[in-house]
Amino acid sequence: MAKAGDLVREVLQILGNFEQAARVAPLSNRYRLTRAIIATMLAPRYPGRELSLALSRLKFRGLLQEESGEIRLTPKGLERVSEYQLDALEIPVPESWDGLWRLVSWEIPESQRSRRDLLRATLVRLGFRQLQRSLWVLPYPCREQVEYLRDHLNLGGKLTFIEASYVEGEARLRHQFGVGLPQES
Repeated sequence: MAKAGDLVREVLQILGNFEQAARVAPLSNRYRLTRAIIATMLAPRYPGRELSLALSRLKFRGLLQEESGEIRLTPKGLERVSEYQLDALEIPVPESWDGLWRLVSWEIPESQRSRRDLLRATLVRLGFRQLQRSLWVLPYPCREQVEYLRDHLNLGGKLTFIEASYVEGEARLRHQFGVGLPQES
């Protein structure tokens, strides 16, 4: 049996996807469509009462609001969905290293510390290693993921992605990441 937290997460993700779709093609009856989507996607796994309780919890936590029969995510709810999307981000490790280093550098002001901290935590989770204060390195292809991070965190020109064939201290990095090392026979 799934946990209540799983249901809450799934409801938020469904509402987040719906909010994104509604921006592209606005719908006249958001409430019924949202309820229908949630019921269709979750009813096989969760009884109606559990779904109703999850919606009540989300309203109580300030993650969604219901006015005049319309359900919408609040800014706090959209932020939570954003966190879930970042949690799902992954960088696959290829079987062999292509010899390129991927570097991420940023210049994010102190006034945006929470955004900077979220970026740093995400890079660490994705396997990046810190070279200098705001310079991080990874030996695996990750341009799409870094571009997603830049867009998702609204960093624009504050984040730079570099692919390089050489990085000073490369021997140490190769050892840390276990790439480009001679194979034992």
